[in-house]
Amino acid sequence: MNIDDLLPLHVLLWSPSQRSFHIELVSQMLEKNSRIYFDNLPVDYVTLAFANTHEEAVEISNTLRIKLSELNEKLSRKQIP
Repeated sequence: MNIDDLLPLHVLLWSPSQRSFHIELVSQMLEKNSRIYFDNLPVDYVTLAFANTHEEAVEISNTLRIKLSELNEKLSRKQIP
């Protein structure tokens, strides 16, 4: 596999500061990351997964959203005396 094989894939990103997911093509992500690097800008997004389609990336984000909700629920129950 070479880099050209990755360009049409979708990437699922997470923004900790916005607490939200974002989906874009790998080619778009790499282009933005290059500009961010050369402009010496901070980056907030974290790459979580690659998907063959936008719909697959949405499914992954939905699964992660449920897991995050479950984790937050468990943590909140532990804090209740």
